[in-house]
Amino acid sequence: MKLSVIVATRNRAHAIVPCLNSIAAAFANAGPIDAEIVVVDNGSTDDTAAVVMAWANASGVPVKPLYEPRQGKARALNRALRVAQGEILAFTDDDCRLSENYVSDLLRHDAADTELVLRGGRIELGDPTDLPFTIDTNPNLMRWSRAANSARHENIAGKIVGCNMTARRALVERLGPFDENFGPGSVIGSGDDIDYVFRAYLAGAILEHVPDMTVFHYHGRKTAADGAALFRRYMIGNGGFNAKYIFKHPNLCRQTYWDLKPLLKEIVTGKNTFLPEIGFSHKDKLLCVIRGALRYMFSGKDPSASPDWAADDPMLQSSARREIETLEAEGFRLHRREGDSYYFLADQRNTGGEALQSNQAEKPDFLRLRAFFAWCCIFAVLALLALWHGIKLIGKALLSPFRVFHKG
Repeated sequence: MKLSVIVATRNRAHAIVPCLNSIAAAFANAGPIDAEIVVVDNGSTDDTAAVVMAWANASGVPVKPLYEPRQGKARALNRALRVAQGEILAFTDDDCRLSENYVSDLLRHDAADTELVLRGGRIELGDPTDLPFTIDTNPNLMRWSRAANSARHENIAGKIVGCNMTARRALVERLGPFDENFGPGSVIGSGDDIDYVFRAYLAGAILEHVPDMTVFHYHGRKTAADGAALFRRYMIGNGGFNAKYIFKHPNLCRQTYWDLKPLLKEIVTGKNTFLPEIGFSHKDKLLCVIRGALRYMFSGKDPSASPDWAADDPMLQSSARREIETLEAEGFRLHRREGDSYYFLADQRNTGGEALQSNQAEKPDFLRLRAFFAWCCIFAVLALLALWHGIKLIGKALLSPFRVFHKG
C-alpha cells in the first residue's frame, strides 16, 4: 500500500466527518491510489466511534477504525502505527481538513526524495475568527539537519507540526514509536510531535517544510484566555523537552537560553515583549518551562512509554533486528537506543566482563556541565526576578506614607 493517513480522535463526533471527507477528496483528486485512513478513537465518551464507523461503511475509501482505551494521543498514534500498511505515513488532527491537492503534493515531494525526510506543510486557519496560532504560512521551502548543525543556530521546535507531518515508513521504523510521556492526555500534556521532530533530527533525517501540502486548522480558540491556556500547555511541553534532552543534546534546548535576554528586558522595563495581546510574557514562558521540566523529572513517567519498538513489533526495522541478533550472538546485549544509535554491553556471562561497546562514543562531560550551568542561569534569573519584585513591593510600602502625607 502506498499511503496511510493517520488520525487520532477523542470526543470529536461533531468534527471528525469533515476531516474524513477532506481526506477522501484528496485521495480522489490524486487519481487512482492505493491508500487508507487509520482512525484511532482514544477513549471517546461521545458518539465518535459510531460516527466513524457509519462514515467508513458509507464511503468507498479503505478505513481502519481502531480503539485505544488508554488516554493519550501518543498512545493512539502508536496503536495506528502498528496496523498502518502504507509506505508513506501522514499524520493529521481531527480538527483539520486537508486541501484538495494535499495528497498530490505529498506524493510529488516524496518521489523527489533521495534520503529520509520528516516533512511538514502549510497550515492555515480554517475559521478566520480563530486566533492566528498553531498555523504555519511560511511561503518558502525550509530544511534543517543535524549535519548542518541547525539546532545550534535556530529553534527547530515547531518547525513541523503534528497536524501536518509525513514520513516514509523506513524513517518511522528507525525512530520507533511516539514517546507516550508527551502529547495531549499524557503526564506532560503536549509535544508528542516536537519530540518526534527532535528524534528525527538526532537520527540524521532531513526536516523539511514545504509551502504547499496545505491543511486547514479549525482549532476553535478565539479569546485571549484560550490563547494563554494554549501557550501555557506548549511551554510546559518545552520544559519537558529541556529535562529530556539538555544533558545529552543541549543544542535542542537553546531557546530557553535565548529567552533570558528578553526576559531581563521585561524585568527592567515592566513591559510584556512576548505575546501582550493574550497576556503571556517571557516570564510566564520561563515559569511554564520550569514547571514542565519539574513535571517530567518528578511526576512519575510511564516506564513502558520508552520510545523503542518491542523485539517482536511488526514496525521494527528488519535490518536493525538482524544487526542486533548478530551482536547478541557474539556475546553482546543491547543496552539502550538513542535515535539511530544502538549501545551494547558485553555480556559478562559470555565475555568475562569486557568494557562497554558502542557504535558511538559517549557524550563528553563538558556538555553535561554546560547544560547544568544553563539550568543554574535559569534559576538565577528567577531569583533575580523574585528579588526585583520584592524590592518594588518594599519600595511601594515605604513610599506610601509619604504619598499620603503629600496628598494631605
